[in-house]
Amino acid sequence: MIGPLAGIVAMIPMLLVFCVGLVIVVARRPVVRIGHHNHARLVAIHRQTVRWRGLGLAAGLLAALACAMLAGTALGRFVGLAPAALGAGLIIGTIVGERTARAPLGTTREAGLGERRIGDLLRGQSLWPMVASTGLLVAILALGTVLGSPDDLGRAGRALARTCQLVSDGVPTTAGERSGPWPGSFYTLPLGGAFIVLGVLAFVALKSIAARRAAGSESEDLDRLTRSWSTGNVLRASTVSALLIAGPLATVMGATLSAMDCRASTDTFVQWMALAAGVVATGLGLALLASLFMAPRLVVDDLPGALPPPAGAGVRVR
Repeated sequence: MIGPLAGIVAMIPMLLVFCVGLVIVVARRPVVRIGHHNHARLVAIHRQTVRWRGLGLAAGLLAALACAMLAGTALGRFVGLAPAALGAGLIIGTIVGERTARAPLGTTREAGLGERRIGDLLRGQSLWPMVASTGLLVAILALGTVLGSPDDLGRAGRALARTCQLVSDGVPTTAGERSGPWPGSFYTLPLGGAFIVLGVLAFVALKSIAARRAAGSESEDLDRLTRSWSTGNVLRASTVSALLIAGPLATVMGATLSAMDCRASTDTFVQWMALAAGVVATGLGLALLASLFMAPRLVVDDLPGALPPPAGAGVRVR
């Protein structure tokens, strides 16, 4: 009974962080108003991409839940894949939406101006959260892999082994200690592979956003804005997945080090750095997770409205 109760208590601060993030996202959700007869093609395309993105997010949540329910199998390997499954679902939904989005029949279309590239999409986006979270994840995966040792059943990278010198009755002796679970190659290889797949999906999604058929030259500025929104969603999904993989791994790393009696000279430093990184990464990941549930809105007014300014400039929001 103590185990489930402890798990529920541990989830309370996580839910609070998620709820705070959700409130902030709702309060800052961009809403762009356009006229009833303006940009009909673009509005239809945007709604289709948002619909597919929502379906992908729902599928990702189900996949993540399935991974979490398998926590007691494969020595916890599946539960670590839950964040990657969530991000992959959203990104796949984005790919399908961008590839299949079409304007309704009967609307006219003018050719778009210029060919779009991924670099054009990334211009104006804040890339440092994704770069920092990916760097943190790579560092934790590398450190765990390098320090990992076989456990008592010979499973590579599932334990941390240390050897130290003890003095008993004035006689120095060598003692060994092994503790786990440790986020070594037993866990880091499948997690690293999953994150590489996620990166490939993100690249395909960005290519799909860039290749999406233009809605017409009359909607060029608004079209650029909606592509910017889709690009931001892909980057946030990748960031959230990286943080929610890195956070628990770092926490397990710090907890295992804290339980060791035989310690290397740097173990105390690594222990506290890992625990701090685990708390920060998990908290930020949960806060950013809320942003995946809210898409910017295009609101169609009864009265005609002016075109929004180019992407990167201010937009009329509510």
